[in-house]
Amino acid sequence: MFIVEVPYPKVEVRWIDTISHSEWHDKEQMSKLKPSDCKNRGYLFSKNKKTTILFASVTFDDKGEVDNYGDITVIPTPNVIEIIEDKKNGSGNRHNKKHILKHK
Repeated sequence: MFIVEVPYPKVEVRWIDTISHSEWHDKEQMSKLKPSDCKNRGYLFSKNKKTTILFASVTFDDKGEVDNYGDITVIPTPNVIEIIEDKKNGSGNRHNKKHILKHK
């Protein structure tokens, strides 16, 4: 058994998701509804104009290369507010955060 680094950037993604309600609301309640502010942490598999794909788990083959991905989240990229890469700065447990994407 050997320890292998996952060859993808470790990130934190803040994004907005749809919420829905099946119960009745009056005008005052309706005016207070907002989308859900979400946060996911994991590894950034890919990002393009349509989708941002994260995963949190992997398996390795006999050569120590990633062969399967698990705990996958697919986020519509237009819903992404920011992506922050968590980069080790060489000082043990301390981490340096780098913005990959930030929407206002």
